Formats: sequence, structure tokens, C-alpha cells
Amino acid sequence: MNAVTAASLGVALVLILVYLRWKWREIRLHLACQSQEVEKDCPPSAPVQMVHRLCPHHNVVQRFEVEQKDSLDEHLDVLTRKLAEKEGRLRLSKSKIRETQNEIESLHAIDHDVRLRYREIMESLRKDLLCNEKECKKLQEQIEWVSRRRAQLKEEVAAFYVAAKAIEMSINEDLRILWDDLDESSPRQAALRRSCCGISEQSCGITTR
Repeated sequence: MNAVTAASLGVALVLILVYLRWKWREIRLHLACQSQEVEKDCPPSAPVQMVHRLCPHHNVVQRFEVEQKDSLDEHLDVLTRKLAEKEGRLRLSKSKIRETQNEIESLHAIDHDVRLRYREIMESLRKDLLCNEKECKKLQEQIEWVSRRRAQLKEEVAAFYVAAKAIEMSINEDLRILWDDLDESSPRQAALRRSCCGISEQSCGITTR
């Protein structure tokens, strides 16, 4: 969009310069034609010859020359005023062209500032993007470490559970053997008790006798 605007302004500037150059040539040609017409219509020797032809009196010739000179001066004044007006318009056009050039330069400057601001924004966004990428990488590493640690803890818990189960089974087996031993030893203890009681009774009878 900025390139199209700059190109349009450049084309408009070129057209204005071409138009001013053509107008200046037209003014110069018009002034040249008018001066040639004045020279053709009023040559320097013609008034004197005409006056001498019509009226050879010196005062009449002098008055006619003065009138002719006044007419030429008035015409020259008119042309001078027109030229001054054209020069004023030309200066105004040049001033407008300079203003347009300044505006174009200011537009280029604004465009340059916009590009700089855009680059600053892009650099800031790029830095934020890099920081976010680093943070995401750290988070991924932490997640991977936690996942590995979780798997290790799971394996450790499973191994501990297996060991505890084995210990429990071993303890249960030892208790079962112990209870079996106790069950087997209880009839022997009863018989021993009975035998001990019989012996004590016999000893008591002998003592009584």
C-alpha cells in the first residue's frame, strides 16, 4: 500500500512538472508572438514616415511619437503585469511542488519510522517467543523427569509389595509350623501330666499307709 501511494505521488509530481514546463513554454511563445506583432504593427520608422506623409509639422510628429510610445509602454506594462502574474503562479506552483516533496519525504520518514517500530515489535515478539520456547522446554524436561520418577516409584512400590507379601507368607508359614508343633506337643503334655498325677497319687497312698 505504501509503495502504491509513493508511486502515485511520483507520477503526479512528474505530471505537474511536465505541465509547468509546457505552460512556461506557452507563455514564452505568447510573449514572443506579441512582441513580434508589436514590431510588425508599430515599426520605429513607420510613425515618422506616416506623419511626414500626412502632416509634415514637427509638433504633430513629436505628439504622434509620444502617443505611440505611451501605447507601447502601456502594452509593455500589461505584458509585464501578466508576466508577473505568471511568475507568481509559477512560484506558487514551485512552492506547492516543494511542499509536496516535503510531504513525500515526511511520508517516507513516517514509513521508515513505522518500519522501525514494526521491527521493534517483531524483535519483542521474537524474544517472547524464544522465552516461551525455553520455558516450554524446561516444562517438558520436568514432566519427563516426573514421569521417570513416577515409574521408578511404581517399580519400587511393586517390589516392596512383593517383598512384603513374601515376608508375610514366610511369617504365616512359620506361624503355621509353630502352631502345628504346639498342636502336636499338647497330647504329650496331657499324657505326661496324667502320668505325673498317677505317680503323685501312688506316692500319696504309700505315705498314708
